[in-house]
Amino acid sequence: MKVYHYTKPSNLTQIKNEGLSPMNYDFIFTLLSPKPLEWIENPIFPKFSEMFKLMYLKEYSLLEIELNSDDIKSAFVRDAAHKMKYERVFKYDPNTFPSQYNYSSEREALDKMKKTMVPLPFYLTHAKDLNYCIPEILLTKLISSEKIKIIS
Repeated sequence: MKVYHYTKPSNLTQIKNEGLSPMNYDFIFTLLSPKPLEWIENPIFPKFSEMFKLMYLKEYSLLEIELNSDDIKSAFVRDAAHKMKYERVFKYDPNTFPSQYNYSSEREALDKMKKTMVPLPFYLTHAKDLNYCIPEILLTKLISSEKIKIIS
């Protein structure tokens, strides 16, 4: 199975030499496709979609990561939409923010997002039922450079 990760071009040499590690974060954030529809044409979060198209698709390098069965078993998916109100870069109007994601505190939003976290194999078989607005795949293990291909 392949997943995709965007990174700053300045990170490529280190990734080629050392792979990708969740050490700086709790996870390596990845996507199921290079340009997931939920990310590039999201009607609920148009500012997010616009930022993704302007920033990630133009300024970042795209990596393709080949996951083996152990990587898949240790990966998770969550709905990142729950944290959008508190992503300071978007500056959403609280009066027009989608009610299903309009939490009174950042802690509440992060708790709700955490509750959406499911194992990747479960997500793959239940994606339609889960109906995540902004699915984000979370890798928990070091990904060796041999499993990584630079696409752009």
